[in-house]
Amino acid sequence: MILSYHGLNGFRFLDPMLPQLIGPNRAPYVERPIRLLANVEHAMKLRRLNRLWAQSAKVPPPFFTNLIGSRYGQDYQTLIQTCKTNNVQLVLATYSMAVTARSDPEVINFYRQTFPFLLRYIKANEAHSLLVAQLARSDPSIRLVDTQPVLDGRYWEFTDLVHLTQDGRQRVAEAFFNGIKAHLEKALAEPEGARVQNAISSSQDQ
Repeated sequence: MILSYHGLNGFRFLDPMLPQLIGPNRAPYVERPIRLLANVEHAMKLRRLNRLWAQSAKVPPPFFTNLIGSRYGQDYQTLIQTCKTNNVQLVLATYSMAVTARSDPEVINFYRQTFPFLLRYIKANEAHSLLVAQLARSDPSIRLVDTQPVLDGRYWEFTDLVHLTQDGRQRVAEAFFNGIKAHLEKALAEPEGARVQNAISSSQDQ
């Protein structure tokens, strides 16, 4: 079984204007003989980068009209096909963040200080939720876990926009467990021979 809890790093595949989060550090910290000098230099790099991102963030977000056909949708379909080929149960999930479109304006403004693309991230996350729901509806073999009712917008369960506290991680774990509990109980109730035969039949059907 594969549990897929994925979101922010792939949002660029829905909205190309979002910054690439994986790659070289755009504002690296450089050690200097005087630590104060290094700190000031690093702070200036961050301010310059944030100003650049703030300008880019002013561009209106795209209209998400073909989620399945997007790069993100195609990558998910590749994952789905790989799981089918190898007879692996796939569980997709909605993604939760500390802030949503329904958050208090003061909370939104606070997070925008360090995440200039916050509003675009929120829009992309809404689109991602629609995408995984569409994928689950299109294929009965896929299970969908919705983490958002217990976590999305609960900023006190996060250390920043997306990274979770221990309580937040516990909520995600419980959401996944509740989402797959019935499937696990059914699988464990089957005799071993039946489970093997079901796996063989499933692979032959493909």
